[in-house]
Amino acid sequence: MIKQLAAHSTLAVVLTGLSTSAQATTFTFNNITNGDTVGDPLAEFLTMDVTAASGGGVLFQFKNSSSNLASTSFIRQIFFDTRIKGVDQANSLTTILGGTTATIGNTVGSPTSATPFSTGTLNFTGGTSTGNFSQGNNLSPNFTTNFEFNRVQGAGNSRAIQPGETLAVIFSNATLNTVLDALNGGDLRVGYRLQGIDFGNVRDASDAYVNGIHVPARPVPVPGLMLGILAAGAIGAKRLTKAAR
Repeated sequence: MIKQLAAHSTLAVVLTGLSTSAQATTFTFNNITNGDTVGDPLAEFLTMDVTAASGGGVLFQFKNSSSNLASTSFIRQIFFDTRIKGVDQANSLTTILGGTTATIGNTVGSPTSATPFSTGTLNFTGGTSTGNFSQGNNLSPNFTTNFEFNRVQGAGNSRAIQPGETLAVIFSNATLNTVLDALNGGDLRVGYRLQGIDFGNVRDASDAYVNGIHVPARPVPVPGLMLGILAAGAIGAKRLTKAAR
């Protein structure tokens, strides 16, 4: 009986190893064609993770990992442009983001449900906006802001997203599939405004970036060896069952 249970246990461990957990979808950011070029080398260090929030809604994590180049640069503003089938419409915020209810994960001041997903010393405000996204007119269609997050000034720019820091925001009424479809289809665009660029002959410059489309990795098929292990485990368990009778 002990051998029989051991065989079943081995099979269970192999099966458990095949399971996967949900992961965030990561979006990179691109330079804007015909726009400023001063910050072009920094685009690769700017990302955004999107995933379902544990308490409902959609969690955005805006990241600046530019610590190895122009380490003084910081994300000061985050712009949103929402559309419906490519057309700027009044109800697009509600359709894509579930409305304007957003919980900001500031680490300065009172904590919120989004704060544990932030890293650094952050203080941002956010809400509906028609603020100008620099270089947005070089995009097609033009970038039309209808929501914006902006750092609260204090102690210089220390409350912005500095190198190595992450700002988390939860849109509590949004649904993950709707947001991902909009991001990949161009009905939701996110723009970063980077300031404090300082490397080479460049001093205290700024630049703008827009999110790219997520390209999922190809699923890795289960190797033939793994299938063989599963089959062998099942056969071994069957034989041990017979021997125990």
